[in-house]
Amino acid sequence: MCFLLGHRSTLAKVTLPLLALALTCTTTAQPTWRFPICFEDGTGARDTIWLVYDTAATTGWDTPQVDYSLGEGRVDMDPSVFNVWVWNWDNDSTKTVAFPYTEFPYHNATVYAFNYQYPVTIRWDLSLGAEPWLPQDGGPIDWGMIYNDYFFYNNNCGGPPCGVFDMSIVDSVVVVDAYPAEVFPADFTLGHNLQLGIAQHQGKSEINVWPNPARNQIHVSGLDDIITLN
Repeated sequence: MCFLLGHRSTLAKVTLPLLALALTCTTTAQPTWRFPICFEDGTGARDTIWLVYDTAATTGWDTPQVDYSLGEGRVDMDPSVFNVWVWNWDNDSTKTVAFPYTEFPYHNATVYAFNYQYPVTIRWDLSLGAEPWLPQDGGPIDWGMIYNDYFFYNNNCGGPPCGVFDMSIVDSVVVVDAYPAEVFPADFTLGHNLQLGIAQHQGKSEINVWPNPARNQIHVSGLDDIITLN
């Protein structure tokens, strides 16, 4: 906040140092937000991917840039043990994806892994998306999904055409085996539950479209007929 001390009639009497102090505006930097996605394989080995928001982070969409101070730098991994990882903007393996708050409340990462054994357990905590100091213009982070060939068939939202695992329903999932596809790589997207909610007539289900906004692809559920999008 900005404060101005003194009435107009007495303003001239205020000394310069005091006036400078009174006119000083102070701002508080947005804290760093870290969201862990935790993995454990059948041997009990554990690893974590971090989704991060920070005021100093860069997206890398136009100019690839690695935010080393936020953990996006290369991570050397032991190939003999279970590891999860993501690509950074220099095409190196890392365990952190950092976005600036201009991207809030949407975040995403494609997670790869090696040397894992089933069952694979994935855990998360969406209550972290309700921190009171997070930006609220786009709504809090209260929804997420996991999607790939495996979760297209093994999901918790009614099967195809839903085709994703809804992270807002539960806080973990256990993948017992790889049928009909491997659990990795897996795509994770966090966001605000902004469903279009277009109720269809005659008691049919709702049409849901996500994520919103989208960059390269969108997912649609609740359609019974083939439609064309222009």
